Amino acid sequence: MNCRSCGTKLAVGATVCPGCDTPTPYNVTAVQSDSSSQPGRQEQPLPKPRNKVGLIISIAALVLVLAGAGIGIFTYHTGRQGDATVQATSIASTATASSDVKLKAIHDTPTTSNVDTGTEDVTPTVGETPGPSGLIVNPRVDGIIIDTLMSSAVDNDSLPTKPTTTFKVGQTVYATFRIDSEAPDGYVKGKWYTNDHLTFTSQSPVTMSGDDAGYLSTQYHSAGQGAVELYWCSQSNCSDARLAAVIDFTVTSS
Repeated sequence: MNCRSCGTKLAVGATVCPGCDTPTPYNVTAVQSDSSSQPGRQEQPLPKPRNKVGLIISIAALVLVLAGAGIGIFTYHTGRQGDATVQATSIASTATASSDVKLKAIHDTPTTSNVDTGTEDVTPTVGETPGPSGLIVNPRVDGIIIDTLMSSAVDNDSLPTKPTTTFKVGQTVYATFRIDSEAPDGYVKGKWYTNDHLTFTSQSPVTMSGDDAGYLSTQYHSAGQGAVELYWCSQSNCSDARLAAVIDFTVTSS
């Protein structure tokens, strides 16, 4: 290798030209090698450019995850509301059914009244014995109210447990009966008499269906010859009441 300044041939590894003292290429290489070996002088590599495509994919994935979680929460709450609606509906249906059963065996205590309204009169003919109202059993409802029996007690099925025709003053008097299995749905009301005088009238008719057992009841505060007339109605207000049965009994003072 020759010196670039004067052309003098340089010895291998010579850092300065012996002819003109110009630094040789060996000197420059040595300086660069020394500077690169000094601490703190190393050049830092440039940061790699960020992958924008990967960042966009990550953001999109996060949005999808959050959206899926929102749909899951909404579906859960919607399902719970549906369960509550079904439960409420089930509870309501059960209450209605229970009420119907209780009505068929209701203890209908008549209130004091002497108003005789809502009846279809059928007057007796020769040889027929009328009830205390002067009416006879209406042929249109004859046979609907059957198995009539007076009793001083009834069981949970409205059936008489102590049949009797004699009661004491202040004792509960039960007029029990059953509805024929072929009868349509309807209502039963009662009219109570003492010595052929109207004393009580049932204020609330008893709802009945075919083959149901039921009763009406009251208490007498004076002795006398008692009787109860049972009327069959197809209207809830008994505007079409027809005499269906008559039961006689006695009330004593002791």
